[in-house]
Amino acid sequence: MAYFGCVDPSIYGIDYKILEPSTRATEVAVSVNYYQGYPYFFLKDRKLYYVPADHYAYLRKYPIRERIGYSIFIIEIP
Repeated sequence: MAYFGCVDPSIYGIDYKILEPSTRATEVAVSVNYYQGYPYFFLKDRKLYYVPADHYAYLRKYPIRERIGYSIFIIEIP
């Protein structure tokens, strides 16, 4: 998961792993903002992480399987 927000999703019971370019998965959840290339900070386990601009640009070559709400894409990685 690449979540563009300042609240740790685990507070809401969402079990997730931070999406890194080396992550091996067949589908991932990514914020539309990250997908479009925006930089941001996020909090996980009381640590602040920085995501630079276009960090998730590689995902743009894969199909978007669905959109959740206004801000999350589910990307299918073959």
